Amino acid sequence: MKRKETSSEQEQSSDLNQMKRKQSNQNEQGVLYEQSTKQHLDTSSKNTYNGFRLPHRGFPIERRVITCELTPEVFFNEYVRTRRPVILVPPLNDEFELESWRKRLACLTSQYVNDLCGASMVRVEKRGEGNKFGRGLNLRMKLSDFIESIEGGQENLYLTTQDLDTDVEGKPDLMSTPCTQLYQAGDFPISPHLMRNLITMNVNLWWGRSNGGSSSGLHHDFHDNLYCLLKGTKKFRLFSPSDALMLYTSGNIIYVHENGRINYEGLPTFADGSDELARTAIIADEACAEAEQNLQKAREEGDEEAIEQAEKRLEDALENVVELESSRNGLAGVDDDEGSEGDDEIREIDGSEYGSEEEVPQISESDENEGERGMGKLPQNFSLVDDTDEWETAVDKWPLLRNTTPTDATIQAGELFYLPCGWFHEVFSMSDSGQDHKAFNYWFHPPDGDKFEMPYTSGFWMSDFKSRSLNSNSSDTVDA
Repeated sequence: MKRKETSSEQEQSSDLNQMKRKQSNQNEQGVLYEQSTKQHLDTSSKNTYNGFRLPHRGFPIERRVITCELTPEVFFNEYVRTRRPVILVPPLNDEFELESWRKRLACLTSQYVNDLCGASMVRVEKRGEGNKFGRGLNLRMKLSDFIESIEGGQENLYLTTQDLDTDVEGKPDLMSTPCTQLYQAGDFPISPHLMRNLITMNVNLWWGRSNGGSSSGLHHDFHDNLYCLLKGTKKFRLFSPSDALMLYTSGNIIYVHENGRINYEGLPTFADGSDELARTAIIADEACAEAEQNLQKAREEGDEEAIEQAEKRLEDALENVVELESSRNGLAGVDDDEGSEGDDEIREIDGSEYGSEEEVPQISESDENEGERGMGKLPQNFSLVDDTDEWETAVDKWPLLRNTTPTDATIQAGELFYLPCGWFHEVFSMSDSGQDHKAFNYWFHPPDGDKFEMPYTSGFWMSDFKSRSLNSNSSDTVDA
């Protein structure tokens, strides 16, 4: 501000502009309040979430020490099926280490990552004004340059979700640099032992530096998240999916599924995140593959009648595939955006939303707002509430917050945090004095079944997973 140095006319013009901006903000707030209030009044028809809810404001998130009694089946029944967040604490004596990959990743050094893939290009978010990510610019730079900046003390850069390569059918890989190289080096498995019955959607490395603390912004993810803090401290401000319609989301929520999966206007999905067109496409692809096998068998046997029938079935199957591909392309991506740290924002391809850490923006997966995001427009799964850390100020500005039940959870280096999809969270990242902060996470397609052996009511995601590239020659899938 340089008001003292301006002329009186410039001062008057500046005052007038400030008054206009203030009036505009007040009008916008009134509209948002009215819209969100209408949503709240219609909660019974829109919000069907029936998982764990915080009994009262400030209710502590459970902290559970990892022991041999915590089997994958126990973990599923007590936390995943009930949609209950939990912080997993490694045992003090280290006599039992269920997830050994956590130790390997905890030993990651800047030099190791730089030697492994420093020459690769990565996407980095550059924080804008204030201390919040999610509203800045997305840059592309060499990983080695990013590491040099972080090591040099720069605090406005953040390594988030990365663009994913796609196969000939348009399906994205499970990971990108630097996770691809870390996976090939054996630093983590595709499926962690505790959640081996769920289907992995994506894995990411989060890396930044913030001695004073930085915020991800309040948002929710579209996938279940297993978050491993490698270095630093993270504080999560949490709201359950039952509060979704009172959190002033950028997008218009049309439905909250029983498992917490949130749908936005124009982007309906099943509870597991797939959609009807994508499921139909999988069936058509499988029918086409079966028809090709039958035709090959008929030709080998020399049965002309069988060949003719097989050719007809293959022709019909191919026509169905072409029609579905046209419909799919016309939709230009059926998924929603997820968010920022904790930011699961990626474009859905073939019925799968790919993306905020903790799940941050992603272009290849489903970030149809990517270009706008760089200009400051929030993805639909972000809340317009920008000051949850100042609660009294926030509830005065956003009245419906008074009806919500938030709580806080602090995660220390070495701990794991399970957060089901649909749980809103604002993540405050803090580095240890003079150091960086790092985290690694798995995203899983949200289960809509209640049995450990069959966590999904449809076989869609398993078929999708088998068809996606791991970008690796390694065959391991589970860390014992």
